[in-house]
Amino acid sequence: MSTGTSARTRIREGAASLIGAANSLQVRKLVGGAALSGGLKLIGMGLGFLFYLAVAAVTGPEAYGVFAAGFSLATIAGFAATLGQHTAVLRFWPAIDQIHGPGVASHAIVRSFRLTLAGSIAVAVALFIVGIVQRRVAGGGPAEEFYLVVGVLGAAFALSEFAVAAARARGALWWALAPRDIGWRVLVIAVCGGVALLPATADRHVAISGPVALLIAAVTLLLVTAPQLAIVLKGAAADVRQHFLPLEEKRAMIRATPGLWGGAIAEPIGNQAATLIVGLALGPVAAGAFFAASRLSQLLAIPLVGITMVSAPMMARAWRGNAVNELRGIFWGTAAAATLGTAVGVIGMAFVGRTALAMFDPHYASAFLVLLILSASQLVNAAAGSVKTLYQMTGHDRRFLAIETLWALAGIGMVWWGGVNHGLVGAALGFLAQRFARNLHALLGLPTLLRYGRAES
Repeated sequence: MSTGTSARTRIREGAASLIGAANSLQVRKLVGGAALSGGLKLIGMGLGFLFYLAVAAVTGPEAYGVFAAGFSLATIAGFAATLGQHTAVLRFWPAIDQIHGPGVASHAIVRSFRLTLAGSIAVAVALFIVGIVQRRVAGGGPAEEFYLVVGVLGAAFALSEFAVAAARARGALWWALAPRDIGWRVLVIAVCGGVALLPATADRHVAISGPVALLIAAVTLLLVTAPQLAIVLKGAAADVRQHFLPLEEKRAMIRATPGLWGGAIAEPIGNQAATLIVGLALGPVAAGAFFAASRLSQLLAIPLVGITMVSAPMMARAWRGNAVNELRGIFWGTAAAATLGTAVGVIGMAFVGRTALAMFDPHYASAFLVLLILSASQLVNAAAGSVKTLYQMTGHDRRFLAIETLWALAGIGMVWWGGVNHGLVGAALGFLAQRFARNLHALLGLPTLLRYGRAES
């Protein structure tokens, strides 16, 4: 058979699989849930844009660059502090509930919370120690309070990620997304608005430092996360005492932890480290511009993030129930819908991006090309669908970890080389190259049962 005929056959088979899956109840639930989560994410990301504008309004360009670097470092630290448990609870709660019921599945929630709490405390303490060592031994660098607030914000991110994932696993999308995506951002905007009423300096910015801005973000996030955790954990402790977790399920959770933890660290390094690298290579002002462009481009992730919020537990259930056609349809349906939505967003960003950047600071408008390149990276992510989620929900997390780690580390070099040699545009191109290579590698390595034209197993 010729290559062209083979390709057409695979496309027809894939389309038939997707159309058949679209008639299923699960995929209809996917579309409905994605509409809800996508709407909440749209509101949340819009508020996120205002969040970053509000911080920029009460800091100067250099202080905003310090905030940007600290925020990126806290994001990486937060995912490390989860020990991968935000993914574990998404994977194991639906799967255990499918077989043993919600009482037994509560073991997954309690275990994941305990590990996340321990990881959060450890990361916060470790970062504070780093600050002390750097200040007293190396004799320079940020003060201890910078690392302290970064550690607190990282711990808040970790606890929030767990609370969101636990609520998502149970299908409570509103309770999963609204507190952080809406409540937290509104609180930060309100606090910054109050700060803006203070006497301003000559350059129109109110003089608050980067660490103070990070502290505002940390405290407000903890405030909205606390009631989430209370609701998620309510009744779970009693369920654990009353229901026995089968030994094979416990062993499966233990075996999965290292791979999920590694994946939790590798992805944010690939996504967030670029701002840190730009700051080291080009300085805090350039880091602020890159951070602003990066956060604007992340608005284009709404279609993919929205549908993945719903599809992750559905993938876990389908895999556990051996519903391979359904799993295939959910995955490729996610990719198709996300690509279409993101492409529309990229076109819109081409018209409004320069103005949006200037709202952070007039000098940032010069980073418009950087914004377009980073927007292209979001389109690449969308075209790959929720490939990371697919690997993790089907137990191939260690396989994906190898891919993610390889390209996260390679991406650091790509962004550094691009930034040093070609400035912000070079750094953005390095990031785009890393995203393309990572996604292509992951798609080529998909489990055999999801490849077009292969028989079900």
